[in-house]
Amino acid sequence: SKFTSRPTGVSFYVRYLGNQVNDDDNTCEFLQKGAWDKGQIKFAIGTWKPKEKHNGKQYNGSEESPIAVNTADEGTFFKIGELEQTVAYCEKIFEGNGTDTGWQKVTLKFDYNSNGKGKNPTNPTHIIISAASSMYGDYFAGAEGSTMYLDDIQLLYDHPDDIQEGTVAVQ
Repeated sequence: SKFTSRPTGVSFYVRYLGNQVNDDDNTCEFLQKGAWDKGQIKFAIGTWKPKEKHNGKQYNGSEESPIAVNTADEGTFFKIGELEQTVAYCEKIFEGNGTDTGWQKVTLKFDYNSNGKGKNPTNPTHIIISAASSMYGDYFAGAEGSTMYLDDIQLLYDHPDDIQEGTVAVQ
C-alpha cells in the first residue's frame, strides 16, 4: 500500500561480522588487502517512477520496484541519497574487526534534506532497503565470510525529536 504520511525514522536488529580482506582479487580503490570489511545498510523513501530518468540515468524498473541495478554494469550504480526523487534517506556503516557483534538494535532518523534539492513536500510512494555485509560488494570487493543478519525492520512515525539515534546491544 502507498504511504499516507512520512515516516521519521527506522529501527531494526542487526548482527554483523566483518572480516579482514586477505586476497588481492577482492580489493578495489576503496578497500585494500589487509583492511577490515565494512557492512552497510541504506534506507530511502521516494517518488521514483519506472522508465523515468534519474540524474540522467534510466534504471528500467517496474511499477512495484522502479529502480533496478545491474551489478555487472557500473553505469547503473547511483547514490540513492542524491537522486532528485528521493524524499528522505538514512544509512549506517558497520566497521568490521573480526568479531561478531551479536544482536544489536539500531535506530536511525530519516534525513529529509538528504538529496540536496531541498525538502520534497510529497509523501513517498516507494521504499528502498539495501543491505550488504561488504559495502563494496558491487565492486566485487570484500572479505570472505563477512556476514550480516537483519530482523524486525520497522518504520517509525514518532516526532523526530523523540527518536534517539544509536546502536544498543541486545542480550
